[in-house]
Amino acid sequence: MEALEDQPSVFERHMQTVVVLCIATLLVWITFTTNESSKEIVRLQEQVRALVERLDTQAGNTTRLTNLETRVSILEDRMRLTK
Repeated sequence: MEALEDQPSVFERHMQTVVVLCIATLLVWITFTTNESSKEIVRLQEQVRALVERLDTQAGNTTRLTNLETRVSILEDRMRLTK
């Protein structure tokens, strides 16, 4: 009789099965979500790199434009003086 009392009931075994299935499903979902998040992070890193390159190019263009404006200003001053 003691051996029967130590064994879980049919209901308990079914509930354990349901709980294990829920945990397994949750683990699969977490794995999938983590994988998708990793892919999105890689995509975002690439976009940030591209934006940084564009900003660097723009900064170079701004410097050249400033230099050209300075040269034009000098030439305009010289032309005013020669008139």
